Amino acid sequence: TCQGAWQIIIMATAGSGAVPCVVWEYQRDDGGYSPYSPDISAQIESAFKSGVTVFPTSEFTVNFNIMSHEWNSVPAIRYGINRATFSLSAAPSINAYWQWNNGMRFTVYSINASVDIELAFLRAEHSVDLLTQPCRIPYVIDFLRNEQIRHGYKTRRKIKRIQLSVPMQTLLKEQPASLPPLSTLLTASQTNPGTSVSAKSRSRKSKSGSSSSAAAKGASSSKQKSRSRAKPKSSKASSASIKLAESLDPRISSYVKVVTALKKDEDGPCPICLNQLSEVSAYKEDDDPAHVCPSQVQALEVFQLRRCKHMIHHSCLVMYSKSASKEGFQCPTCKKIYGVKCGDMPNGNMSVTKQSSSLPGHSGYGTIVITYSFKNGFHNGRTYRANGFPRTCYLPDSPKGQKILRLLRVAWERKLTFAIGTSVTTGATDTVVWNEIHHKTESTSNHSGHGYPDPLYLDNVLAELAAQGVCDNSDNSSEGSDSDY
Repeated sequence: TCQGAWQIIIMATAGSGAVPCVVWEYQRDDGGYSPYSPDISAQIESAFKSGVTVFPTSEFTVNFNIMSHEWNSVPAIRYGINRATFSLSAAPSINAYWQWNNGMRFTVYSINASVDIELAFLRAEHSVDLLTQPCRIPYVIDFLRNEQIRHGYKTRRKIKRIQLSVPMQTLLKEQPASLPPLSTLLTASQTNPGTSVSAKSRSRKSKSGSSSSAAAKGASSSKQKSRSRAKPKSSKASSASIKLAESLDPRISSYVKVVTALKKDEDGPCPICLNQLSEVSAYKEDDDPAHVCPSQVQALEVFQLRRCKHMIHHSCLVMYSKSASKEGFQCPTCKKIYGVKCGDMPNGNMSVTKQSSSLPGHSGYGTIVITYSFKNGFHNGRTYRANGFPRTCYLPDSPKGQKILRLLRVAWERKLTFAIGTSVTTGATDTVVWNEIHHKTESTSNHSGHGYPDPLYLDNVLAELAAQGVCDNSDNSSEGSDSDY
């Protein structure tokens, strides 16, 4: 998958040697998320903690009320944003982050990949295979040539190291209250002098006219205790839990269960509003018909996702589900897919034929030929172009190749194969592009990295399909129901 889709992982065991950190991510055209650079992420976190509504820069604007990112060059299109928490080891200090060239511009590696690359750089290694590192992504970093090399495809991209003025552990450290002024953390060259932040606080008004800010996470412990919910002790609480479950969208209700009590080590920040799970959601309104008044019923309003076990406020889940597809949604913490993930691909055509000749490395088997076709058009408010179509792709007509063909048909039906975005090859915008499921477009050689032989390709593409929620029922039998990808 593309670098921007890599998930933030825990890079240090919680304890005295771990630094809790925060990084902000923005949604790409293909639906995946890419991180902001550490310095920009720190500025966004500072604005978020201060309680402002909008954080504008010269390139984009972040709106915390609706958790959106808008490029200033295309203000009519909104993308989602995400606040991810993780831990970094306190030592050694990480004083730089890394970028890679996607064919059009340099873009930021995920934090865990940047850390793995920087640690190898500090060890003065000539190269590092990231597939063997904690981030486990299929790239080799060649420090002598400043290149990343894709496993299997051998595609090479330039990389570069960006020095930070302070260690990443300091820059991204999660603060319990307002962050210190960024001028104390960042050099003048890293801050954007043209950036201004609205002084209007983020608030949600209740019937009585009082307001509660979603940014007021750093209140004193006594204030937090006054907002906390007690554990349910009556049948009224059970009745409230049933009402909560019934109030959920039917798409989501089968994938969650009501949490009636939190264990001591389970209470933590909700991934949407960042209030403690034992507190009232920042998105809860007193006039919400699904609201159970805590003065009447001392009950939690928390749900747990059945497969990944992450928890979320009821009101936050309702709000989050409004942006989910009709068929399913992803956990806001780990991005695990619930239901069926569907894309936003425009209408096109997929056809399949077979040839008797064999692909290099697959002697004894014929060849599956897949042809994709699109035409220029208009889709979901956007005019797009279909450059380079039809495109012809190849698979060996072996048992594994036939399995991949079945899954590619599923991916096509779910509109996951292509998306409308920016071409990595040409830089053209608003064009039909591949959507993180690699295809082989050469049948006689592998000079470009897009042909055969390639002993890793079939397993790689199965992994890419699984990452999109497309896999055989047998592959998923231990995870849940047939549709619970």
